[in-house]
Amino acid sequence: MSPAARFLASRGLVPNNFNTYGARRGNDEVMTRGTFANIRLVNKLASKVGPQTLHVPSGEELDVYDVAEKYRKEGYPSYKLLIFLSLKVIILAGKEYGNGSSRDWAAKGPFLLGVKAVIAECIERIHRSNLVGMGIIPLEYKFFFRSICFFHLNYLYNIIFPV
Repeated sequence: MSPAARFLASRGLVPNNFNTYGARRGNDEVMTRGTFANIRLVNKLASKVGPQTLHVPSGEELDVYDVAEKYRKEGYPSYKLLIFLSLKVIILAGKEYGNGSSRDWAAKGPFLLGVKAVIAECIERIHRSNLVGMGIIPLEYKFFFRSICFFHLNYLYNIIFPV
């Protein structure tokens, strides 16, 4: 069961009444849990296709929302816009990050999950502006850098951006 489904069930809803994310876009609790919940999500940190990621340093593979919650409980910043905060959670993405997504929630969701930067080979133009509006730093890298990023996924890096 997805984090959004667990949330709705905990509020007494039965699966027949869950509806769609589009119908619940006014509910930030549901939409945050639905961020990166696509069953076709390919995450190089996860062992299989789906809305999973790796919690570093425990090595647990969980739903993206559950990992974000673990980081928040461990003291990583989330749910707050703090301008002078050190970078904690980033997204490493491939091509066309932000294409075809619900524009506003494609930026709000990662912000509410505590993401501070997106590093991608290519970020869709309007989505880049939406990320900036939410206080997320959009960065693009050259193609040759992608293999370096994903080759060293077993290591934890601190990326420091000069102010």
